[in-house]
Amino acid sequence: MACRRGVDVDIDQIADADEITTMVEDAKKTGVIYVGGGVPKNFIQQTQVIGSIHEKDLGGHDYAIQYTTDSPHWGGLSGCTFDEAISWGKESADTKQVQVHVDATIALPLVISALVSGGVKRVRRRNPKKK
Repeated sequence: MACRRGVDVDIDQIADADEITTMVEDAKKTGVIYVGGGVPKNFIQQTQVIGSIHEKDLGGHDYAIQYTTDSPHWGGLSGCTFDEAISWGKESADTKQVQVHVDATIALPLVISALVSGGVKRVRRRNPKKK
């Protein structure tokens, strides 16, 4: 797909899913932070399901936090509970989890401020695997 200024943009959802699944498969433990839900949330959760297709028992993410304004009783995917994710193998039954019903524009600045003032240091990014 070409953009206005002649820059080509290549969006490959399959390659993205494969790359993130490989990261999850190589990790000893995984944790997820969901801001909202829907497609981005499902994209992260599906790594566990894809891992099982690869015949790797990943056991689900070990840690999970979700900031959402949606509730599951209205049928929105954003409000999907962690119990539902456990039933699909996307989260572990032992996952340390918290689901916070709050607007992310309020919660995230407070969380980041608390982390920074608490002295939390940013972890250096790993070098991406070369293909």
